[in-house]
Amino acid sequence: MRSICVLLLTASACLLSSCGGVGGSSHSQQPAPIPQSEEFIYAAHGLDDAVSVFRVNVTTGGLTEITGSPFAVSQSSSAHAVCAGVGCDSVPKPIVVDPSGRFLYLVVPDSSGLLAYTIDPNTGALSAISSLPYDTGNSPEDIQIDSSGKFVYVDSISPPEITGFQIDQSTGALQSIPASPFAASETPFLMAASSNFLYASSTDVPGGVLGFRINVSGVLSALPASPFGAGQSTVSVALQSSGAYAAVLSDATQAVASWKIDQSSGALSPTGTPLAIGSTPQLAIVSPQGFVYVSAADGIHGYAIDQATGALTAISSAPFGPTSGPILLDPSSKFLFTVSADDTGIVTYSVGSTGMLTQVSKTPSGTVLFTNLAAAKVTH
Repeated sequence: MRSICVLLLTASACLLSSCGGVGGSSHSQQPAPIPQSEEFIYAAHGLDDAVSVFRVNVTTGGLTEITGSPFAVSQSSSAHAVCAGVGCDSVPKPIVVDPSGRFLYLVVPDSSGLLAYTIDPNTGALSAISSLPYDTGNSPEDIQIDSSGKFVYVDSISPPEITGFQIDQSTGALQSIPASPFAASETPFLMAASSNFLYASSTDVPGGVLGFRINVSGVLSALPASPFGAGQSTVSVALQSSGAYAAVLSDATQAVASWKIDQSSGALSPTGTPLAIGSTPQLAIVSPQGFVYVSAADGIHGYAIDQATGALTAISSAPFGPTSGPILLDPSSKFLFTVSADDTGIVTYSVGSTGMLTQVSKTPSGTVLFTNLAAAKVTH
């Protein structure tokens, strides 16, 4: 009986070993590879039809232009005549990346066309999704993607309206949303969007901030009491990712204000006294931590939002460095990027725990003029 037991135990051990079980090595399972993340910055050109792409050093914030950059983009359109000439090309080209970091969309205002590209997760390189642009309204101004990454919106001024597209989550291709374009009561300018609401600044009379609800199909409907803050011309609106507060810039008063967002209705209400900027404001962005950054003629101004009251407090040492206008936080909010005052370089700032900015690098100046920035965080 004892010898039988020994034989059975021996056989069991052999089976475990040959099947990669306890003590086995020839067929042992390999650990799953750890996903790797990359960050890229995309800079639209103002004087030619191209986009430069830079890899971000996620430790230092330094930028390195990738192989193949800049990437040519086409502005031909089957539905609108293309304005050809230096004067036409010297315009900002709104650019945006979807939250997954897989697709990039760019508007060429003079062609009234929306261009779509896939992003290579390993290199950041761009590849066209469609050979022809998607048609937008006349004279498009801005482009935004809702925070869920399902819909793309482009606003235009003639007539005032917002064109919407649904994003194919596999290919990045776009399909027009039913009932699009959506009429706007005033001319929309710069936009910001959450998963439920879209807002647009307006320099019209009476001005204020236009508000829309986004339904499950991407259809926009104007919010009651929109525009909010009527009576003041606004040039930029930005949302905190939590959806709690919005930062609003007024060019009439040259001031920045924090407005509370009603999570149910989308209504905006002022939270305190606006803070004077003292220099022509251009663009506002808000970090997840509640830091507000405003590009202005004299540099980048910084503010902190009190998460309990919404009140703004100026960050010490601001304004930080010169800027030509475009400002952008990387997906981790560790770094802020801006186009240099001469439009030909990109400056990187680290973001401190109090919101203070410290310059850490700058790309070499050249002959390319950058007009807008977008960031992508990709995983592979």
